[in-house]
Amino acid sequence: MFDTGSMTDFLLRMFGLYYLAAGIGLFTAPDAFQTIAGELKSSALMRLISGILALTFGMIVLALNNDWTSWQAGIVTAIGWAGLIKGVTILALPAPFLGLTVALFARTEILRIMALIVTAAGAALLWLGFA
Repeated sequence: MFDTGSMTDFLLRMFGLYYLAAGIGLFTAPDAFQTIAGELKSSALMRLISGILALTFGMIVLALNNDWTSWQAGIVTAIGWAGLIKGVTILALPAPFLGLTVALFARTEILRIMALIVTAAGAALLWLGFA
């Protein structure tokens, strides 16, 4: 299907596009993300679903690319581990994790800074995936 290099490039492009879109969304509609964070904290079903999705995302990425042999592959692997850890944390310790998320998302200026960082990361990942 893919050799290791092309799978890494594919995942870099995929994550780059996702982060770019999420960063732009954070910048243009911070109130929507604030609402989502609040709803996530108040809904047990949404916490369960988001925890399962994050855990599954991490496991799939690591199954496809658990590789530290190059720094590009290491970035993809780190994203996979971050998803796995996020999923476990949401499922095992939802209150502290979501309390921090809601507190961060409550401040629009923090969301704007996060938006710039996520957008820049998305552009960098896209560039790496196509370079």
